[in-house]
Amino acid sequence: MQKKEYTVMTRFRLTKELETYLHAFVTEYNKIYRYMWKKMTATDYAQKYPKDSYFITEICQKFGLLKRTVNSLRYDIKGRMKAYMELKKTEREQLVIKITLQEKKVAEITETVNKLKALASKNKLNEKQLNTYRKLKQSLYWQKNKWNKRKQNLSRLDYQIKNNVYSMGFGGKDMFCKQYHLSENGYKTHKKWYHDFVKERDKNIFYLGSSDETQGNQLFQMTYNKDTDDFSFRLRKENAWCTGSKQTDNYIQMEHINFKHLHEELKAEVLLHQNKQGTSPLTYRFHREGTKWYMQVIFPLKCKEYETYSKYGVIGLDYNDGFIELSETDEKGNLVYQKHYDLNYHGCGAKAENEMRNVVHKICAYAKRKGKDIAIEDLSFQKTKAKTEKAKSVNGKAYNQMLHLFDYRRYIDTMRNTSHRMHVCLTIVKAYHTSKIGKKKYCEKKKLNVHQAASYVIARRGQGFLDKCVV
Repeated sequence: MQKKEYTVMTRFRLTKELETYLHAFVTEYNKIYRYMWKKMTATDYAQKYPKDSYFITEICQKFGLLKRTVNSLRYDIKGRMKAYMELKKTEREQLVIKITLQEKKVAEITETVNKLKALASKNKLNEKQLNTYRKLKQSLYWQKNKWNKRKQNLSRLDYQIKNNVYSMGFGGKDMFCKQYHLSENGYKTHKKWYHDFVKERDKNIFYLGSSDETQGNQLFQMTYNKDTDDFSFRLRKENAWCTGSKQTDNYIQMEHINFKHLHEELKAEVLLHQNKQGTSPLTYRFHREGTKWYMQVIFPLKCKEYETYSKYGVIGLDYNDGFIELSETDEKGNLVYQKHYDLNYHGCGAKAENEMRNVVHKICAYAKRKGKDIAIEDLSFQKTKAKTEKAKSVNGKAYNQMLHLFDYRRYIDTMRNTSHRMHVCLTIVKAYHTSKIGKKKYCEKKKLNVHQAASYVIARRGQGFLDKCVV
């Protein structure tokens, strides 16, 4: 049995009681979050708190929080710390590539300058060569400056990674810097900017779930209503907001919550907990966007067994900038079907993401009907992107734009999520020379273009067939 976590989100109308509580608590929650972040990222944290329980007790007593709330905060902070350090490691890898290329460029220019310098000392350069010599000397100066700056950045990154130094600006750097250019960003006063900055900074409340707690969560418990086919929840208030004498005054009730996405899957998970058979945690988050509040539910989706097999054939996909090519094989690896899917939107916008999800869903639905696995390439463009420099020509600019808008990571994540949810087996194969092999072996033979042939090679590779070709 395989598990994969999914997040569903919905927007709903807040009751006056819940709205008052959220607006008050979100500021306090994020204030405590920043305080704990400062403590947990300090270099002397391990010496001050040999056991985690010491730190949890201190926070509970200082701010009057429930122990489970502090654990939720710690879990969220630890996840962000880990993500931050992985980002720094990736930045370091890319910076090393840039420094290596810069070093080669400096060496090439230096060699040319030295040759011209020898001729210039003997007064053997014409006017054109002399101008070239002067420009190369200027270029060498700036290239060395850039090279030295990158080496300094590398030294700083090495220090941060080695000593676990975290530098985090809550609220976002762009939003923070707007205070220095108020009129350009539509602000008349600093007070108005600060109001928007606080809204951007303080917008999340996180409730961590646990498998051994009631309804999978101690603080936030959701139930399914059979009559209305929707959900309701009960939220435990923090100690400072529990002013009533009755036990019910410590909770906030909310009914008629609906989820359009993964409704049946979430319903099944919640019903398991209602019947005291649930073994998975249910994690919740309140998220504010402007004046709107959203609720997110994070829950695991189980897949006991896949409904597709590779022995009947495989569906291979070749993902490119602007389209996906599909090729289907039979049990012997022969090509039986092909289809072209357009992707008209680019970048990281909502339209591009929605289009990607729709296309991937169609592909997975087709694979499920045919009972065949899906095979895709394992691509990574981090090193290629790190090698790119500022282009001057039209073709160079177009290539850089294509490369940086080519969001393969979102494509593969969408494929993994959708195929798992639809019980379709996904195979990720090596991307070694799929286009070159397809071009030499199948383009002319089967009257295919390069991308169609590449998708066919990917399908055969996912099925276990090896196409060898001198490339």
